[in-house]
Parts: sequence; C-alpha cells; structure tokens
Amino acid sequence: MSVRKVLVLAVAFILMCTVGFAQKRTVKGAVEGSGSDPVGGCQGFDVMNDYNFRFMYVLHFDKNGELVREKYQFKIIGESVYWNSTDLNKSVMGGPGEVVNVTIDPARGLLILRGLSFKVRIPGYGLVFAESGELVWHCDDPFMDTGCVMVSNTGHNQVIEQDLAALCDYLK
Repeated sequence: MSVRKVLVLAVAFILMCTVGFAQKRTVKGAVEGSGSDPVGGCQGFDVMNDYNFRFMYVLHFDKNGELVREKYQFKIIGESVYWNSTDLNKSVMGGPGEVVNVTIDPARGLLILRGLSFKVRIPGYGLVFAESGELVWHCDDPFMDTGCVMVSNTGHNQVIEQDLAALCDYLK
C-alpha cells in the first residue's frame, strides 16, 4: 500500500473518530433507592424522614465534551414517613407527590430547585408541613454548589425556615 493511501486512510479514520466528539451530546440515567434524613429539631427529639426514591438525570455536553447543563429529578416513590427520633411509634405519612426538579445552568451561574419537596398532612386536620415552589441560587460554581447566594424563593418554606411547630406537636 502506498504512503499516500495510508495517509488518506489515516486521515479518514481520524475524521470518523472525531465526528462523535464534535457533536453535542446528552447522557441520561436513573437510580432507585431508599434514604433516611433528619428534617429538623423539635424540643427533645428530631423529626426524621424515611423514603424510597427514583433519581433521574440528564447531562448536557457541548461539542468539546464540556458539561454545560445538568437536570435532575428526585421523586419520592409512594409516600415517605416522618417520625419522632425518640419514639418510633409516633409517625405520619408524607406525600404523595414529593418531588424536586433541579437545573444547573453554569452559563448563567444558576442553581434552580422546583417542586414539592416535602408535604405532610395530618389526618383529619390537613397540611401542616411543606416545602414547595422555586428556589434560585446564583453561584460562583453551580456544579460544585460553591459561592451561592439566594436570588429568589417562592412557595411554602417550612424546611428552610425550620417552621416545624405543627409537625412537632403531632409527633410528640
């Protein structure tokens, strides 16, 4: 084979290999699992939260392979359980419909959370604890969640404000 043919084939091979990298691409995936987290403190006990979840993600890359945007959804499967850390017999169901959608937009330096992340109704009484709406942070690095300053917060904000009084009263 002549040198010229080898060079033509080599250049063609290199072009074919780099075509995929010169395009924007998206990576999607999902993970399911369970968790248990503290929600906040009451007098003499903590409110804990047990849940099963589905975590879905979409990662957007530019033509250079750089990550340019991330989107996540953290969705509770079924209902979560909120309980008294010192008395396991005292609990209440959360949900249904607890979900958080997260968008990370580094070009604008934004970390945006939307949804109904917490929701507790006391039977016969109604909604006593919720975190909902949209929370927007402007960050130095939204991928690493550093240098963030809250820009906007709309909706019901009982987790952020630690307004647990009604939930604490029910779980005493």
